[in-house]
Amino acid sequence: MPGLFEGFFGRHRKGATLAGLVFVSFLCLLVSNRTVVIKPKELGLSVAGFFQKGVTGFFNWFGDTAGSIRQLRAAREELTAARARLQTTEQELERQRQLLDETKERGRKSEEDLAGRLETRHNTLSPLGFQTESGEQISFEADFNHDVLPYNFEIAEGVILPAQGYDFTNYQLSLNTATHRPAALNLSYHFGPYYSGWLGEWQAGLTVKLNGTANLSFNADIIRGRLAEGNFDENLYQLKADFFLSPDFGLMNYVQYDDISRQIGWSARLRWQISPGNEIYLVYNKNWERRWDPTSRFVPLEERGVLKISLSIRP
Repeated sequence: MPGLFEGFFGRHRKGATLAGLVFVSFLCLLVSNRTVVIKPKELGLSVAGFFQKGVTGFFNWFGDTAGSIRQLRAAREELTAARARLQTTEQELERQRQLLDETKERGRKSEEDLAGRLETRHNTLSPLGFQTESGEQISFEADFNHDVLPYNFEIAEGVILPAQGYDFTNYQLSLNTATHRPAALNLSYHFGPYYSGWLGEWQAGLTVKLNGTANLSFNADIIRGRLAEGNFDENLYQLKADFFLSPDFGLMNYVQYDDISRQIGWSARLRWQISPGNEIYLVYNKNWERRWDPTSRFVPLEERGVLKISLSIRP
């Protein structure tokens, strides 16, 4: 029997609810303090008024609830946006704090010998530096140097600085574009007095990103020194070419050449991540030396290959 009643009310829940409401309305009319003459027409109007008030109250409640939900959703979206802005601000403050710490560390650097006498002092002053909203940066720095050479020092081949104290000030101008752009450019020029003469250093770097499938970058460092003891030139070139078939499979290449050692080096690394924690690396390195040989301008020096397998075993 209980199952029979549960099945009946389950199928006729709306009708049973309506009948219950009619019955309650009828009882309210019977137990009122005044004498009631029950007429079919009045009873019908009472029941209709009761349902009208109930339906009106329900729709008022539903409208208030829907409005509250919309307000809650808007407040939640505003809170999410505020959290994102706060996180961005915290990251920018942390970056500025790190930059300030690095500037302070670089701006005050000194070394003493075993007797406590000052040997080296390096102070940096940054009178100009700003960053645009898009991420471009421009800066100008002045470096104040004091260096005491306790013995003769060969700063370049055939260029020997005599043992004495040197005070000189040089400057650096830098321009960096935003790294989030498809092409990023870094330029800097370091110039000014240097020990007994003058030094100029140009640094340039260009990075190009190709839709996440390849990253190409080229860097050049060109130094020109003009000292009383002699002149020297140094050139360094670097090339990076990274190719990715997927986030888990990529080939990274690095090539470097400098005209001091007159050697060119190539390093290639193939990385395959089978699954998180399980990776396979294939590394190949080769060096050449530049010689004035009519048969071969670059002579191979050495080459090496390494296979590395990294496995993560979890219980």
